[in-house]
Amino acid sequence: EMAVLSPHAREIVEAALPTRRSNEQFHRIFDVKLKEIKRFYDAGGAALITSGTDMPSWGEFFSGFATHRELNAFVVAGIPPAAALKFATINAARAMGMGDKLGTIEAGKFADLAVVRGNPLQNIQNSHNVERVMVRGQLYDAKKLLEQAKGAMGPKTPADDDWWKGNLRLK
Repeated sequence: EMAVLSPHAREIVEAALPTRRSNEQFHRIFDVKLKEIKRFYDAGGAALITSGTDMPSWGEFFSGFATHRELNAFVVAGIPPAAALKFATINAARAMGMGDKLGTIEAGKFADLAVVRGNPLQNIQNSHNVERVMVRGQLYDAKKLLEQAKGAMGPKTPADDDWWKGNLRLK
């Protein structure tokens, strides 16, 4: 993820990371959330669980990458990989009011999907191994897309720092 940051942005984030302290309260809350999501799932709430992208970040994590970490967290909580994948696809599409266009592979729906190497049903971390991405029926090489994104995000020069640092709370 850090590779997609501009060189200047990477310097800002890397300078701030060593001073960031581990937040014990966050760890306690995270552990409770794992147990609660599993209880909710076991109580029949699976159709209401979706993945999200609101994880805490100082600029070193980005939502597309965070989805893979969230899938892993669901499985660590004890939820089967198939259900975790459903949270990020079918349930998420339905929650956005887009279930008729997204979330499953069916005729008439947008052809937006990812092809991964390895079976995420056997090991959810295989969801990280994205080989191809299809958007609106157009197939892309995932590695080439990431290569194109390298160094492109964040401030390019110190003139952009005020906005970046203010929004990431790096001051």
